Amino acid sequence: MFTEPVEKFTFQLRSIWTQISNGGLLFGDRVSDYRQRLVVRRPPNWIFWALLCTTVALGVFYELETSTLQSRLFSHVVRKMTYTIEQGPSTTVVFPKDGPLNLRRGYTQIGGFQERLENQGYRVEEQARFSPYLAKLMDWGITPPYRDPGLAGLEIKSADGSLLHNAIARDQEFESYDEIPPLVAKGLLLIENRKLAVESAHPTNNPVVEWNRMAKASLTYAGSKLGLPVRLEGGSTLATQLEKYLHSPEGRTESASDKIKQIFSASLKAYRDGANTSNARRNILIDYLNTMPLAAAPGFGEINGLGQGLEAWFGMDLRHTSAILSADEDTPEKAAAFKHVLTLLAAVRAPAYYLLQDRAALEQRARYYAGLLAEFGLITHDFSAQVRAAKVHFLPAARFGNTGFTPQRKLSSALRVDLGNLLGVSDFYSLNRLDLEVQTSVDARLQQRVDELFARLKDREFLEEHGFIAERLLLTGDPADVVYSIVLFESLPDGNVLRIQTDNLDRPLDVNEGMKMELG
Repeated sequence: MFTEPVEKFTFQLRSIWTQISNGGLLFGDRVSDYRQRLVVRRPPNWIFWALLCTTVALGVFYELETSTLQSRLFSHVVRKMTYTIEQGPSTTVVFPKDGPLNLRRGYTQIGGFQERLENQGYRVEEQARFSPYLAKLMDWGITPPYRDPGLAGLEIKSADGSLLHNAIARDQEFESYDEIPPLVAKGLLLIENRKLAVESAHPTNNPVVEWNRMAKASLTYAGSKLGLPVRLEGGSTLATQLEKYLHSPEGRTESASDKIKQIFSASLKAYRDGANTSNARRNILIDYLNTMPLAAAPGFGEINGLGQGLEAWFGMDLRHTSAILSADEDTPEKAAAFKHVLTLLAAVRAPAYYLLQDRAALEQRARYYAGLLAEFGLITHDFSAQVRAAKVHFLPAARFGNTGFTPQRKLSSALRVDLGNLLGVSDFYSLNRLDLEVQTSVDARLQQRVDELFARLKDREFLEEHGFIAERLLLTGDPADVVYSIVLFESLPDGNVLRIQTDNLDRPLDVNEGMKMELG
């Protein structure tokens, strides 16, 4: 009894709704007339283009601020640039072709070194296998996304791993971002890269490119080519400067393709660990301070990095200077230390000119930046005045530390001579700059015991105790004038290996290497 009324009621509602939707119930047959007169108006074309341009502009602005697309692109490329270490020589490895750092550290000569060593009986135990992506990009001149060590040099180790020779001055570099005094970071960013915000930038922001700065540099360059009286301005950030003076031919930008390679290579390094570039921005500051070029000086050679610069030009220690600059109180000592650091930072644009030819102009630049730091509120005006008034004291001549003779250096010198002959490197200066670790067969502990014995052989009491003061031995004369030397080899199945090479002559002459013995 309940079913039929409900079904009927439902049918009637649907029938009414049908009529309403067709317009018959309300309007009757006249609805067709209204339909014929109804015209849908399309919006004007300018609205579509305005919306499109606004959307594109907002997208570009967002990309410039966050580098979202760049972070995804470069992170994707980096993930394909891989390598593995496998047994035996590689056919896919590609060595750098140019660049000051690659030349200095011997990376461009690895192929030649390998060939020379193989011709002399050595063999390759392990070598890298490059992915096709990595090999192709290196062929195009792109630097792989590998973080170069700030300092490198020759290390020679004994059979047990102890150091016999070390050309790396570890105390001349910043090992972490926290070691950089805030004053040094502020001065560097003000001079070279004011928008490299280490803490406040968007996490995925590309620290390699500043588009407004690049646009301005491009316009001034175009204007100069057209003969307009414009002052050229650089568009390089710290990241691209690193690529330029480390890996570009002669450390220069000679063409637009060079600049593109620098930007692309630096961007790959920035996104090496993923889309977030917070650590990359910190590493850029560390790497720049550890490698910035500061000319060359007699007795020291090529100077790279703030630590070497402070030692070579001013005789100052990086650790001691950093401690002074990290103090809270603005003292005259702190102002003087900062003036020396600021002087080196201001010299990087033309180091040979400012540090060797026109130090008066360098003084003006340092004073200018000290004032600019105060104008930007990075230091107080009182401290700025102290910095500007501080005197910069250059050493009379740059010098190497620890160049004096010591008997312990005879073995390392002999080993370096042999190593130079193996590699075809003729001088210690070039050999010491190679990023190379060598392990020898020398028994360092046994050699030390022999050196201690040679020292005691100058003691008459020791000689009497062991029966050396006797006929046909050391009965007459001064035992301290006797020169002892020893070369000890151990016979192994693969051949004879050197275990000891030393003498007690307190002069640079190596008795075992520099003399001929006449027996009988």
